Amino acid sequence: MSNYLAIDLGAESGRVILAQLKAGKFTMKEVHRFSNGAITANGTLRWDIIRIFREIRIGLAKGAKLGPIKSVACDSWGVDYVLLKGDGPLLSLPFTYRDERSFKAYELAMRRFSQKEIFEGTGIASISINTLYQLFDDAENRPEMLQFADKFLLIGDYITVYGLRKLAASARRILPDVKIFFVPTGGRLHSIKNILFSERNPEANLLPADIATIADALADSPVR
Repeated sequence: MSNYLAIDLGAESGRVILAQLKAGKFTMKEVHRFSNGAITANGTLRWDIIRIFREIRIGLAKGAKLGPIKSVACDSWGVDYVLLKGDGPLLSLPFTYRDERSFKAYELAMRRFSQKEIFEGTGIASISINTLYQLFDDAENRPEMLQFADKFLLIGDYITVYGLRKLAASARRILPDVKIFFVPTGGRLHSIKNILFSERNPEANLLPADIATIADALADSPVR
């Protein structure tokens, strides 16, 4: 029998799920659930990433008590992201798509460009919650952040690759091959520097040795 742990982060709640593969049958059991609401920081809506890590730690401890874990990974609401410099800490708490900056950036982009131009440049439909418009806001209002950062990771990838203690040379790329574009104040389309979007690394998932280390460390942790 093989045991796997899946961390699922939704817009309102998160959960850690134990999946078991036995005799060709796959079953799932929720071992921990927690709220995942946004917090307010300087008048903006952000992910409460520190508390999320605490809750994930509790879920991993619960899962580790149920037997050896073969692999662990995290999936999240797929439009929010972090920016990093090297293997350093977060450059800022990640915004949630519900922050008003997404809608303001969308409205500004619609005034500057047609939906046809945006689709031709990105391959995605014009919806205000898309990651594109958060990046657009960064380019307009926090360009120094984009220039300083050398890594872009969606929330789930950040937690899988960094939060679960397995640094990889680069994170798996879940963006399409088409470039993501932003619109600077000059009004022309430019691609965000490619270094932010690393190529897929098949070793980005946690290796069994890493999982064993985490499980051993957490096995005796108090859990709710």
